[in-house]
Amino acid sequence: MESVTPAELEAGASTSVPGGQPERAAYVAAGEVEIADRVFTPGQMVVFTEGAQPVIKANQAATLIMIGGEPVGPRHIWWNFVSSRKERIDQAADDWREGRFTLPPGDDQEVMPLSEVPRP
Repeated sequence: MESVTPAELEAGASTSVPGGQPERAAYVAAGEVEIADRVFTPGQMVVFTEGAQPVIKANQAATLIMIGGEPVGPRHIWWNFVSSRKERIDQAADDWREGRFTLPPGDDQEVMPLSEVPRP
């Protein structure tokens, strides 16, 4: 069962990452935290290794979203595409090459060409 839990930390406070889930992460929504001597700021996510028991310390007041759940399975990555099935990456590459992706308004004048690196 997946869990998503908000955490509010005052400056100087610390907390541990809840256990009970094989895969866990923390998303920094606001503030600044330190985990294992590394600083994380809003928009960054930390993915914890299985069995790790990290302590999160707030360098300033912070809001975190703690995430946990079962593994989603293997992922395939090529260029800007990620999927659980290689066939979907092939389709996405073909769609990109043929211009079938809807681009964001105001950012649709210049298109990055598809990578020439062979697909795995």
